[in-house]
Amino acid sequence: MSRRIVVTVQTRASRVHVMEVSSSEYKVWVHAAPEKNRANRAVCDALARFFNVPRRCVHIVAGATARRKMVSIGCDDA
Repeated sequence: MSRRIVVTVQTRASRVHVMEVSSSEYKVWVHAAPEKNRANRAVCDALARFFNVPRRCVHIVAGATARRKMVSIGCDDA
């Protein structure tokens, strides 16, 4: 079962960090710059570590080019 959350991203940060703002909203800091999809990959990696799920279970659903993104967390494996 997957869960959708809203993520606000801060790129070019000095550290990689995930902070829960509310039960469905998070703030993520990543080192990567927002070019060539690098920041999106870094956000997915950070969220996968934070939620302790495989990287393949984290997908950006909406907002790939925006600072605020809708992200799906969780695998629908049977």
